[in-house]
Amino acid sequence: MDYGFIIIDQTSVNPYKMIVNAQGQNYTTGYIRPGVIDSIREASHCYVGTYNSSTQIMQLKQLDDADGTKYTDGTDASNDITSSSKYVWMRLPEFYTRATEIETDKWKIEFAFDTTLTST
Repeated sequence: MDYGFIIIDQTSVNPYKMIVNAQGQNYTTGYIRPGVIDSIREASHCYVGTYNSSTQIMQLKQLDDADGTKYTDGTDASNDITSSSKYVWMRLPEFYTRATEIETDKWKIEFAFDTTLTST
């Protein structure tokens, strides 16, 4: 399990200062996204799905995490991604959140999630 938190300050009128990570950094102090959000994204995977209407079965094939125009086996997926008969899906890791109001209009959002989930 991986753990982390962010703080959402609803009193801030500046959206770049509204979300603060565990180190007290916001968008204006040099970080792009909270580390916990990056970890959730790294544990997520994208798939291309093909629906067979006669069997009513959806077949999913995982896209490469580093290059979303290819499948994990290295074959080209660019035609499938743009095809109207294919669907792109995203599998998020199982994660849990707990929100606590730490001050008036300031919320601490804690995350716990499994980064070791394997794709199927």
